[in-house]
Amino acid sequence: MAELAPIAKGWISTTGETGAQNYDEFADDAEITGIVEANPRSMLAVEMAHCTPEMLAEGADRERSLRYGAERLQRLEDDGLLAPAQDFVVAYEIDAPTGRQLGIGLMAPTAEIWDAERNPGGRIIRNEDVFPEKVAYYADVIRALGHLPSAVMLAAPDEDAAVRHAVDEVVRLLPPTVTSRDQKGNEHRIHVVSDPAERDRLLGSLDGKELLVADGNHRSRASEHAGLDAFFAVVLSADTMHIDEYHRGFRELGMDDHQFLARVREAGFEAGDNGTIELFSRNGRSGLTTRVEHSQAPETLPHQLVEERIVRGVLGWDPSDHRIVYVGGDYGRDFLAAEVDAGRFQVALGMPAVRTQDFVEVNRRRLKMPRKSTWFTPKLRAGLVVVEL
Repeated sequence: MAELAPIAKGWISTTGETGAQNYDEFADDAEITGIVEANPRSMLAVEMAHCTPEMLAEGADRERSLRYGAERLQRLEDDGLLAPAQDFVVAYEIDAPTGRQLGIGLMAPTAEIWDAERNPGGRIIRNEDVFPEKVAYYADVIRALGHLPSAVMLAAPDEDAAVRHAVDEVVRLLPPTVTSRDQKGNEHRIHVVSDPAERDRLLGSLDGKELLVADGNHRSRASEHAGLDAFFAVVLSADTMHIDEYHRGFRELGMDDHQFLARVREAGFEAGDNGTIELFSRNGRSGLTTRVEHSQAPETLPHQLVEERIVRGVLGWDPSDHRIVYVGGDYGRDFLAAEVDAGRFQVALGMPAVRTQDFVEVNRRRLKMPRKSTWFTPKLRAGLVVVEL
């Protein structure tokens, strides 16, 4: 059995300035350009080099942009904004209004990724379909950089509190190596652990636990696509994690709003002033309620019913269709209303948050979550720990 392992060689942010949102957290690439302009040291300029002002001005192609990202990463190392570290794990701590989250940064073996046919004994469970073009892009980033600047977020069911207790003991005794605040003011503290006994105790707290991919299905697949034996992950105690809403915007429907709503009713939804799902259209806001009793997930999750009955049924689309925009909870429902008012969405659906227990149950049953349904928050910060391959 392949083992969870320390990071053999990596780089730690010295000032926190390299800290960044993950590359796939944005509804629009223009937001990335604005962040890089405001903070050229952000790791976004490395991972999403094609969005930097320089590459946009140059009209650079993908190959040139990837080289430029590698050049910017080297500059961060040369300028002392990243300091080398060896044979370490990370105690990762987040303070947020939703609660304190605790996890362990390490290398997770791709050989442990579960597959019903090829690897039924794997302990790392992935539960969502992905967009192949995003996997291919990030695999190219990995090859060009020779580094992993972003961690996959894994959730460890932690009923015995082993992970929480192990990480909590470390962070109480060991000052943070670097601290960074994200765009919402949540504080991320990185504690680099190199002492072999402490390192082994943190890894040991994960013995026998299944690890569920909470955020980073594309990044974990890209690591496999790039031929890596292991990927960089932060394993968080699932009992400390929080899931926010994950909405859907539709750029165009191929029918008017009245026809759409009539067909949605025929598909098994009731429309009214209130509902589990909030519908935004040019006619205003209304509520949709599914005529299904909640029993097992994912079959009765609102996201699953929208995917099956509205996306595939009413619209006849695949969930990967480019006319669907998946909008993370950071943007909120006012964003949906504004996009409809501006004509960028014809309609939008404000979705309820998935319950953590439903997420865990879907993984326990080895089923898939509906695509883009769990917006775990706060997200891990990219660029605070960078793994060198």
